[in-house]
Amino acid sequence: MDLFTIFLVFCITFIIWWDTRERRRSTRFPPGPPRLPIIGSLLSVAFKSSIPSIAFAKLAKIYGDVMYVKMGSLDAVVFSSHEAANEIFNHDKANDRVTAGFVADRNMDQNMGK
Repeated sequence: MDLFTIFLVFCITFIIWWDTRERRRSTRFPPGPPRLPIIGSLLSVAFKSSIPSIAFAKLAKIYGDVMYVKMGSLDAVVFSSHEAANEIFNHDKANDRVTAGFVADRNMDQNMGK
């Protein structure tokens, strides 16, 4: 077998492995834009607008107020409305979780729901 055939078989195997892994993982997350290996959803966000907040607002119209995006190797769940974030952070189970630094800083470490 020549080197090209080995490379082609490796690429096809990697794509099938990655696709099955992503399908299993995506069943636990809310809907979101399509993901690619390595870069994740960056192209979907970049093509909507050059300003991230506008891009996420446009994606929220398609996927809803709660969506899953993969930014490179980072998995993120984005809440696009105050009501969606308020609903999540009002639950007792959510109050024990570690929140992102900017959420804690903007709310001065106060409980968002109270």
